[in-house]
Amino acid sequence: MAISIAYRLSSPRLLRKPPAISGIMLLVYLTLFCLVCSMAKYCLSSFLASTGYESGRADREIIVAAMSKDDTSWLYEYLPDWGKKIYIVDNPNARLTVPKNKGRESMVYLSYIIDNYDRLPKHMIFIHPQRYQWHNDDPLYDNVPVIKNLQLPYLSQEGYVNLRCVWFLGCP
Repeated sequence: MAISIAYRLSSPRLLRKPPAISGIMLLVYLTLFCLVCSMAKYCLSSFLASTGYESGRADREIIVAAMSKDDTSWLYEYLPDWGKKIYIVDNPNARLTVPKNKGRESMVYLSYIIDNYDRLPKHMIFIHPQRYQWHNDDPLYDNVPVIKNLQLPYLSQEGYVNLRCVWFLGCP
């Protein structure tokens, strides 16, 4: 028995509208899905914060090679938009530390790159823990304005910039 396509398309069963309950159920499922996802995100971020893990912003992070006696509170006070990874090199029980305190800050920087290779942020700054550094070109040797004035689009374009620059040529 052959049935024409025109007959099939005009079949009363195909012309029937789906019941309104289907649309309502779909809306309920989508609402519950969104609610569960947002709660999971909140719970995960609360858990990570309570364990001392700070993810910071995904696109920028400051990596610091510090010792237990160093004061790094200035980073949190003046640079809240940056994630912070502060490695304590003289405490093997610190949350972030190095396998062996050798090579000054280079071991911290290398450890950070190796440990985070598959999730490195777009912008990274590797610095010493002290706010005031003789080897930056700020007139007061202050790291805060150097980091705050860093032009991230320029850093993205170049791939690497030195935080020390010659003022009359322009800084990154």
